[in-house]
Amino acid sequence: MLSILNLKKTFEDGTRAVKNASFQVAKGEFVVILGPSGSGKTTLLRCINGLSETSKGKIFLDNHEISFQNPGVARNHISMVFQDFNLVQNISVINNVLSGMLDKCHPFASLLYLFNKKQKLRALECLDKVGLLSKSYSRTDRL
Repeated sequence: MLSILNLKKTFEDGTRAVKNASFQVAKGEFVVILGPSGSGKTTLLRCINGLSETSKGKIFLDNHEISFQNPGVARNHISMVFQDFNLVQNISVINNVLSGMLDKCHPFASLLYLFNKKQKLRALECLDKVGLLSKSYSRTDRL
């Protein structure tokens, strides 16, 4: 279970990106974060993944607190594929998704993007959930 409790994120310039967000996501549940550009969606995800420090509030994954100071909890269980400008342009969509698992591969295998069958099936399942299964083996620079 992922639990977000009264999460706030304010940047140094005073911009309030996340304002008192609270919700829970059960294991296996599919959730969409929807909002206009600049509404804090990516900032919220960065906080959940331990990539950005929160200003206030708590994040728990299976009763273990996730924080910027201790991102290991998140990194072991959460992968994140960034938006367009952070995609690797000369590799396939599926390899961009699988990039979130590079830290779980042997260093040599990660250099060659050698993933096991279970990892590939999981990536394909995720792409199917978001309607991108047909684009799995397309290069991102050709989408």
